[in-house]
Amino acid sequence: MEPERLEEEEKTRDVFQRNAIIKKMQEIYKEVEYNFSKSMIKIGTCIARTFMLGIKEIKKMLGGVGGWFKNKGLIMMDKVGDFVVDLIKKIASPIANRKQCAEEIRINLNIAKKLGRKAFIKEIFKSFGRFYSGAGGILSSAFNYVAPVVSIAFLIGIVNCVSGLEYGLSVQYNGQEMGIVNAETDFDAATKEVQKRIAQVDGGMEMGFTPRYSLKVVNNNDQYINPGQLADKMLSSSDAELTEAFGVYIDGEFIGAVLNKDIIAQELANMLANCDTSGTATAIKFQKQVEYSKGIYLNDSLTDESDVIKKLKSVRMEDATYVVKENDTPMIIAQKCNMSVEDLTELNPELINSYNTGDILKIKKTISYMPIEYTRVLQTTTYIDYDSVEVETNSINKGQRAVLTKGVKGEQTNVENVHYVDGMEVTREVLSSQITKEPITEEIGIGTYTAKPSSPSSTALSGSGEFSWPVNGGYISYGFIGNRNHKGIDIAAPSGTAIYAAADGKVIFSGWDSGGYGNCIRIDHGNGYITVYAHNSSMSVSVGQTVTRGEYIGGIGSTGDSTGNHLHFEVRYNGIPQNPVNYINVN
Repeated sequence: MEPERLEEEEKTRDVFQRNAIIKKMQEIYKEVEYNFSKSMIKIGTCIARTFMLGIKEIKKMLGGVGGWFKNKGLIMMDKVGDFVVDLIKKIASPIANRKQCAEEIRINLNIAKKLGRKAFIKEIFKSFGRFYSGAGGILSSAFNYVAPVVSIAFLIGIVNCVSGLEYGLSVQYNGQEMGIVNAETDFDAATKEVQKRIAQVDGGMEMGFTPRYSLKVVNNNDQYINPGQLADKMLSSSDAELTEAFGVYIDGEFIGAVLNKDIIAQELANMLANCDTSGTATAIKFQKQVEYSKGIYLNDSLTDESDVIKKLKSVRMEDATYVVKENDTPMIIAQKCNMSVEDLTELNPELINSYNTGDILKIKKTISYMPIEYTRVLQTTTYIDYDSVEVETNSINKGQRAVLTKGVKGEQTNVENVHYVDGMEVTREVLSSQITKEPITEEIGIGTYTAKPSSPSSTALSGSGEFSWPVNGGYISYGFIGNRNHKGIDIAAPSGTAIYAAADGKVIFSGWDSGGYGNCIRIDHGNGYITVYAHNSSMSVSVGQTVTRGEYIGGIGSTGDSTGNHLHFEVRYNGIPQNPVNYINVN
């Protein structure tokens, strides 16, 4: 039994050793695969970051270079980008191959394991060699990866070195180096500047410019020149007689070159100081910008200072129109348009005395070569329209309308910022407003008073309408004679017919009048007028009561000295009887 036991133990040890070897190989494989993938990811990330850094530096370098060089640089960058993309694809391909190889090794080891110990150990060494040194293995792949990375690092180093340099365009003209500019557009601007300077030459003069460019590394001794300096050098390279002078520019337009710019500046200052603003003004300035440029000019292109001043002070008249605004008057319009009222009237003879808001007037507008603008703070008064309302009232006969309260416009004081150009108003801004007088609402009465004669056509009265017909029906049976005889009018109507107050007022008497009036009512209307209602059959108001026009106060009767049912109606002014017909309006 001893030999058999020893043989069994030996087999057991072999199994343990084989399993230990397999486990160790699996651990080594997993660790190698993990570290390899991790390394490749780091390498890929490093390449991508380095590439992006290089791209940024190259773009920065090319940013200051214009035209042809910039386009060539961008084309080169596109080609480098395509190369790096292909390189990353080639690096990624072996990683996928190694993963496939590892899977095949795992399958082969499982098969060899079943064939015995010797076959298994043989397969281990075979797999190791295949994975690390075979075609596409780690060693060969590592070399393939490291070599491109080193090459790219070398390329980036060159890019970083080159990007640290500053580049400019060197301009050569007539075989001479003019200077260094940022872009070709600087030379174009200089060419235009030269053409402006020689435009004043009598008979005209043409200068052709065909520059040459070269890309140059800018060192500490080199300086960039602007278009104005380049123009000076271009003119200096010509054979014409030159002088140093000052170019006068108005809103960027060259109008001439003078030897003494102070004369021009002083005259412009005098124009501002002598500007007639018709009052205190602020922010007085020219609407156009004036600039002086010192440089080299042709002797033949110089302009006398007096000629430049004459041009700057020139004016012309131009036809224009003005739209009439609310509250405009001929004087206001003339002031706004910097004209006299006489000139405005002459241009608009048919409109000046009768025009409405929105009408278009003809005006003459002064156009200066150097318009002067300024601002004035003015205090103005404007009117506020009143509202109009309709109210029903029994103070007016039904079917009639009358103004009860006349509307009055309000007033408003404004502080305004008014902007002028050459004395003509351009804009107006209200800074603050204060109402100094409130508008009064217009009230239009809509008549509701229905009392009228039984036959209005035969009893037509055209008085002032201050008092209403006081009976619901009836007719005048006896008229006014005088303040000594019959002091009023008699209105005949059946007994009990309604009697109304002829106007608003206060009852000062309501009772029996022993002087022959019988049941009598007297109403004081507070303006010197009193109305009397006599011979009533009934009375429904008392002394001290306030009544309104058309309010029921009693019924017709025949009390007192009376021969039939009627209302004796009187109108007294300051105690003197008046003819009521003159105060009643019945159409």
